[in-house]
Amino acid sequence: MIVSNVEMQQQDIAQKMITRLEGAVDDAKTVLDALHNEQLSECNKEALFIMRQWLLRSRYIKHISIVNGKTLTCTTSYDDRAIPSTLTEHTITTRDGVSIWVNYPIELSIWPGRISHITVYRKYHYSIYSIAADFTEYLKPGYSLAITWGLPSSADARHLRGEKGLWQKHHNLTPVLQAFSPSTQACSKDTPDLCIFFSLSATKFFKQYRELWLFGFILSPLLGALVY
Repeated sequence: MIVSNVEMQQQDIAQKMITRLEGAVDDAKTVLDALHNEQLSECNKEALFIMRQWLLRSRYIKHISIVNGKTLTCTTSYDDRAIPSTLTEHTITTRDGVSIWVNYPIELSIWPGRISHITVYRKYHYSIYSIAADFTEYLKPGYSLAITWGLPSSADARHLRGEKGLWQKHHNLTPVLQAFSPSTQACSKDTPDLCIFFSLSATKFFKQYRELWLFGFILSPLLGALVY
């Protein structure tokens, strides 16, 4: 009963996490398509004004740039001066043609001299810097999380965030430890390749539910006597 209850809670958490991930991706796609419709190509005050308008409307996006080849020629972080920055090879490409750089290192204007790792989305002639979706409010201590591009169980799944190889690590546990280390896997319906896998360690599982285990051990003989 305890394990079943935890698994139900995990399914609810997984859905909330997937919804938040989809929100971040949809946010980027919406802005990229909107910028494409605006046909911005030059780094001038008008272009920056339009990009900053979209910046203020979004939840996750922090910077928008115009792209020339593999070079960012203009960003909303600065004035209308060209600020060159070269993009490396992207991590993944979505089915609708959005290139995504995961954990991309960049120096943001708000933190001079400090390298931040962000998510970059690129399509058409525009590039977006997005902060990562935060899951701290959902996962309690004792949980391990992995976000992958492709099913976590697949050999060619691309690791995006969290603990690398978590699915394999979990399924290499003994059957007993697996039984008392509840886990959940879920993938986005909108972006099927975007998946999550998380598990609760057996140690934390017993620690968090020790009162219920004690109650169960006490109650079991009484229930057995009544049934008998």
